[in-house]
Amino acid sequence: MTNRERYITKRNEYDLMLAICHNIQQAAIHCPIRAIGAPKRACILTECKPPERDCERCLQAFLNEESKD
Repeated sequence: MTNRERYITKRNEYDLMLAICHNIQQAAIHCPIRAIGAPKRACILTECKPPERDCERCLQAFLNEESKD
């Protein structure tokens, strides 16, 4: 099962929305991966100077990875 399946497509929409609500209220979470309740992961950074987060590439990689549980 991929992360896409575990955290999005096979998850009840109501439970997903509650998880997002709960997770963004806990702290200043800016990562959508954390907001859906997935474990923390290192950001993928661009090669710009200074480096910036590459959220698009990180999300694509996360969704296509096999789930760790």
